[in-house]
Amino acid sequence: MKEKRVQPKKAATCAAKTARSKACFLTVLGKKAGNITAACKAAKVARRHFYAWTEADGEFAAAVQDVKESLKDFAESKLQEAIGRGESWAVCFFLKCQAKDRGYVERVEATGPGGGPVAMRWIE
Repeated sequence: MKEKRVQPKKAATCAAKTARSKACFLTVLGKKAGNITAACKAAKVARRHFYAWTEADGEFAAAVQDVKESLKDFAESKLQEAIGRGESWAVCFFLKCQAKDRGYVERVEATGPGGGPVAMRWIE
C-alpha cells in the first residue's frame, strides 16, 4: 500500500483534530456508561479509530480505563446504598462476592443416590 505524505502544517492540524476527537470521545464514553459502540456513534468516531488510539496512545488507553473504573465506583456506591436500605438482593449479592471466607458461597455438590458417591462409567 502506498504511503500518503502529509505536509507538516496539515500534520499539525490533523494532530490537533485527533486530540480534540479523543477528548470528546472520553467525555461521551462517560456519559454512555462505558459503552464503546454507543460512544463511538455519539462522538462520530469509527470503532477502528478508537481501537487504534487505544493501542498507540498509552495516555488515551489509561483515560479510557479511568472512565471504566469510575463506572465501577459508581456501581459500588449504588450497591452500598441498596445495602443501607436493607434490600435483601443487595445484601445477598455482597455476601456472595465479598464474604466467601465466611461461607457465603454458592456451591453445587454432586452426589449419587442417597448422598453416596457418583457412579461413573467409562465409554471408549
